[in-house]
Amino acid sequence: MVGTSLQMVDEFAEIMNLLGETSRLKIVLYLWDKEASVSEIMTYLQMSQPLVSHHLKLLKEAHILKAVKQGKKMIYGLVNSVVKDIVEVGLIGGQV
Repeated sequence: MVGTSLQMVDEFAEIMNLLGETSRLKIVLYLWDKEASVSEIMTYLQMSQPLVSHHLKLLKEAHILKAVKQGKKMIYGLVNSVVKDIVEVGLIGGQV
């Protein structure tokens, strides 16, 4: 594509790599239209806290998720709207 920098390609590849792991994709889908705590995500995925926290950390570092502290809890939500577009196209062919 004209105008696509190598950095943009690297960033896109990183997002695709992260979303290629089933648990991370499930987290993104769970947070599609809401925010949730680690414990809520753990319950949904039926996974351990350390494993969920690991996936959340990777998604946060890639600027896919945001984390806001509410009291003693961290609340996670989607921050990258491009990720929503990628997932929609990939899962349902862009038909909303």
